Amino acid sequence: MFNNKAFYRKLDGLLGNLSETKRPHHTLARVVYQIVESFREDLGTISGRLYQREADSYYLRHSTTTLGQDLEGFSISADYPPVQAILEERTVAIHEDFPGYSVELEQRLDSRNYAAFALSDGRFLISFALGNEAEEDALLFALGVIRHSLSLHLRQASIEAEIDEAEAIQLSLLPRHPPAFEGFDIAARTRAAEAAEVGGDIHDFLHLGEDALGI
Repeated sequence: MFNNKAFYRKLDGLLGNLSETKRPHHTLARVVYQIVESFREDLGTISGRLYQREADSYYLRHSTTTLGQDLEGFSISADYPPVQAILEERTVAIHEDFPGYSVELEQRLDSRNYAAFALSDGRFLISFALGNEAEEDALLFALGVIRHSLSLHLRQASIEAEIDEAEAIQLSLLPRHPPAFEGFDIAARTRAAEAAEVGGDIHDFLHLGEDALGI
């Protein structure tokens, strides 16, 4: 039986322990593993896979189960009907009677029944193979919440990365050392307003001659 309170506690703990990397798929790979382990009993998740879009295909970047050599570099076309459904509906349960379902393709992945969702405008797809005991309504609700939470997390991480980059650019525009100018001790400091790492102001020193300094 699906327990809402227990689910939210587990999800909060999972997201709270996420550590950022410069490669989102590394963070998501850990998330996939943790979701499978944390919600195996609640949601019936058996295994998980992470796909990343490159051009018109989704490449398998991570699996919680060992992959055979035949799956190295494995990709699925973005035109595959279940993939299209995931991109359009965001969170979907896929079964053998799903329109356009390829038995041959899914047998290679050993995932006859699974649920999946899309992240970051379709950049990533995450799927979970399901056991027979999975409660589909509760599963889709839970994965929808997980998808929304991860999307917010990735967006926040992206914003923070952009701020860090802007901060580095701004600092690179500032003089490394104050100039030596006879008769004066010169120092400078810049600090962004309030809690922001990036401000709108910079300073510079211009040598205009032996007895003139522009600031």
